[in-house]
Parts: sequence; C-alpha cells; structure tokens
Amino acid sequence: MKIEIIITEPIGRSRRNEPVFVPLSGAGGREAPLHAGVVTETGAIIPAQIFVDSDGTESAVFVFSCNRGEKKRATLEWSPAETAAGTMFKQCKADKRSGGIRKIDTGVYIAQIGTGLADGSMQGKWGLTFLQRKDEGINLIDGNSFGGVYGPFFTQENACKAYDEELGIGAQHYSMTFKELDNGPVLYRCLLEGTPPAGADENVKEKRIQAFFSFYHSSDWFDREYTIDDYETVIWGETIKNNLTVGDETNVSKNGRTAFQEIRFFTPERGFSRYLLGDPPRKSEIARDWLNIVDKCIFPFDLKYFALRNRYDNSALLYAYSETIRALQIVNRESCSQGRFKDWVNIGTNGFCEIPYLPGGTRIRNGYITSENPEIEMQKMTHPLQVDIVK
Repeated sequence: MKIEIIITEPIGRSRRNEPVFVPLSGAGGREAPLHAGVVTETGAIIPAQIFVDSDGTESAVFVFSCNRGEKKRATLEWSPAETAAGTMFKQCKADKRSGGIRKIDTGVYIAQIGTGLADGSMQGKWGLTFLQRKDEGINLIDGNSFGGVYGPFFTQENACKAYDEELGIGAQHYSMTFKELDNGPVLYRCLLEGTPPAGADENVKEKRIQAFFSFYHSSDWFDREYTIDDYETVIWGETIKNNLTVGDETNVSKNGRTAFQEIRFFTPERGFSRYLLGDPPRKSEIARDWLNIVDKCIFPFDLKYFALRNRYDNSALLYAYSETIRALQIVNRESCSQGRFKDWVNIGTNGFCEIPYLPGGTRIRNGYITSENPEIEMQKMTHPLQVDIVK
C-alpha cells in the first residue's frame, strides 16, 4: 500500500533528523511485520516504521531533514514481510546494579531504561537511568533517575515518609515491569508499568501507572508519555483528577557545577512567564529572558515549553509538553546541602506541597543539545514539520 504526502517546513528553520508522524488507517494491523519506507521525489528511500500508539492509533514514523522553508512531496509505502523489517537498535550492556533492564544506542544517545530496585536509594529509582550524548561522553543522570513518577503518591495526604529518610512509598521507589514495544529501524519504544504500594489515601490505592519511552534513530529528540488509572483526590485542599508528578533529576557535575544554571520559558503569547521563588514560595517574579537558577527553587506557572542551559558549554535540555502544565518545580543545588544533593537539578511537574499537575496522557518531548542559540532549536520543537496526506 502507499499514500502520497507533502512535508512542509513551516517557520524558516532547517531541520536535521526530525521525527515525522503520519496517521494511518488500514495499514494491515500487527498480525504480520511490515516493511515501510518513504520515497522522495529524487528516488531516495528513507526508512520508515509502522507502530501502534498507546491510544491504539496506527501511524508511520520516519526521520527527515530539509532546508528552511522547503516543501517536499514523497510517497509512503508499506507491505507485509516474512520477517521484521530493518535493523534493530544496537544493544549495550545494561547496568543491573542500578536496575537497568535495557540500554540502547540511538545514534545520538546511549540511553538506559531501569525498572528500579525498590531499595529507597537515588540510584535504585525506575525510569531513564542513563543518558549520554555520544559526542559529549557524559552521563547526564549519573546515579539518579529521569522520568519516574512521584505524585499523586508522594504526598502528606498519602502519609508518605520524607524522602530524606529514604523510607518513601513514593511511586518512584518500587519496581516496574518492562515491555519492549518497538525496536527499529526508526523507533525504539518501551513501556514501564506498575502499581505503587498503598498509602493512607484511599483514592489513589491500586492505581496503575504506565510510562512510555520513545527514541528515534539519529534524532536529537525523544518522547515520553504517562498514564494513570482514573482517580480523584484532594491534596492540600485542591481537588486533583488524573494528574501526575513526573520527576527528572540530574546529578552530574560539569567542571564543579550543576549541569544547568539557567532556564528560559517560551511563552510567545505573553512574552514573559510568572514564577514564585523559594520553597515555601516567598514572592512572585516575572521572567522575560534567561533566569539564573543556581541554588534556587522556583515554581513557574502555565507552561508548555522551556529550556535549561549550561552557560559555560552551551549545552541545553529542551522541554515541550503537549498540554499546558499549571505549575512546575525547578530545583538547583550547586552547593552541598547536608552532605547530599550536590550538583543536583530536579524538574518536577508539581506545584508546592507536592500537588501534581501533569495531566495523564500528556506527551513530554525532550532534546539534549549543544547550541549557542537554543532558542532556535526550541522554535523547531514548538513548530515541528507538517505532514499533509494528498487526497
């Protein structure tokens, strides 16, 4: 089968290995492997892959490069195959001491997924437990976890012990099950799934978490998506329904400093972002440009896009959410705090008092890059390549 498509670069920015998605109907299901590819106007063949998303939608994905403002016509083709199409992502040796279950080479990153050790330690959490950009050679996470879930479980209402005591029943401190969903040639996708131990809040007992991780071969971008069984509860007097706190933590030291010292919020409709400073918050502030976050805790509000930057080497971690997040908590600890948390950066989708604000089903897109102008890369992430199916 085949369909004609038009790929448009919408904002005048050149693209390199950007993931592109084409929704399909009647692609043949998953009863048999499928070979897929994109044939350009010049006859070049780009590998493609057909997969079923978490909501049951069938799509094709490929990575695409083009110059600014270009509009390209191509043909997406697929057919049944006797064996799985294309090559799989290269496997690396996982570190089982930290709960590592699968470690892959994406062409850009070495990334490890961990199921967790349930021992209360930082290195024993589940999620993305190793992330190294190959051209940099530094593990950004370094003994912690990126992408585990805390809320709605890590709350006073759920009688969760303080994390400092390493006795938490927080959802990140137990083991998940692992399932590989797709493995090449374009997309690597896996699922971590589990139900946290019960706490005091009856409303969040026996609620299953699903966390999907997606990497695209040779692309700077990777995606995550989180779902939770339906629930409704009250946290610090606020009614919360089906929201999660996802915590991304880095512990790497770069030249004696945290991985990131600055943050910028991208809110083009307003031109600025509002945030509260301190925990507990002390005053409201306005940010219009890069904001120094060294040894600070801030709570920005109503965001979809932001970037963290290392001012010394121009590395940056980009964030794009598919839904607006009502509040985030960003913590930077460059100094040593009570013998712990030195060179620690935490990005949590929660407000103060651990109120979770990430709507279930929200996609989180990230890219870890080096650029003197991360604003340009952020523009690409907020305005991805457009695909139209020719009727």
